[in-house]
Amino acid sequence: LLVVFANASSARGELERSSRQIENGRYAVELLSDDLRVAGYYGEVNVGALAAPAALPDPCSTVPAQWAAAMPIHVQGYDGGFGAPACIPADIKANTDILVVRRVKTCVAGVAGCEPTIAGKPYVQSSLCNTETTPYAVGPLGTTAFPLTRKDCTTLAALREYLVNVYFISANNRAGQSIPTLMRLELTGSTMAQIPLVEGIEELNVEYGIDNDGDGQPDAYTADPSIYTYAGCTVCTAVNNWSNVVTAQLHLLARSPEPSPGYIDTKSYSLG
Repeated sequence: LLVVFANASSARGELERSSRQIENGRYAVELLSDDLRVAGYYGEVNVGALAAPAALPDPCSTVPAQWAAAMPIHVQGYDGGFGAPACIPADIKANTDILVVRRVKTCVAGVAGCEPTIAGKPYVQSSLCNTETTPYAVGPLGTTAFPLTRKDCTTLAALREYLVNVYFISANNRAGQSIPTLMRLELTGSTMAQIPLVEGIEELNVEYGIDNDGDGQPDAYTADPSIYTYAGCTVCTAVNNWSNVVTAQLHLLARSPEPSPGYIDTKSYSLG
């Protein structure tokens, strides 16, 4: 009876670990996919009319002028963590990708369940009045003027929170345990807040689909658009390549947060 009870308890523990591993992996993919699907969404702002920056923007910047300049670069990444921005913690897991997503919230601040405006947070306001020469305004609430109006040229236009989300894999879960964890840095206005998302995510690898001919479809996939080129290309700069990213393939490796007694995984996994 003792042996039967011990085996049943062990089997139940393995089932719980396996279920948690699968659920964490699926949740991590869902989080990243949902954010990527709306990358580059800025409400009514005509993104196609925005001038591309001279160089790749700094995802860690808290300077409003740099937020505005970075808007055309809706997705940005660091292959294998190479050249990571300064705000990435030192405990980032080696050889894992960093993914940056820029956009605004899909809901208007203070409307339909969306959180109200908060002083210091970054927002974007777009003009719908045909007599206004300024197409949009971006900056922290309280220090940035948001005078733009709707189509009636009288009512103030809505505000949408400006988001810069930086995803990476940390070697610990911020709770004192050495568990690899999917983390997100979020722009709050004056700082980048660090948010633990999903435990047990061991590897993140992203391949980006680049549209070379402007038809909206990916013509090639690369792990690093910053150095992507092809024969005869004269416009394959890092800025141009990133602005032409139209899709992404996500590859995640998930493990159980708790080890199985006596088990060592010796397999290799192909992530893209």
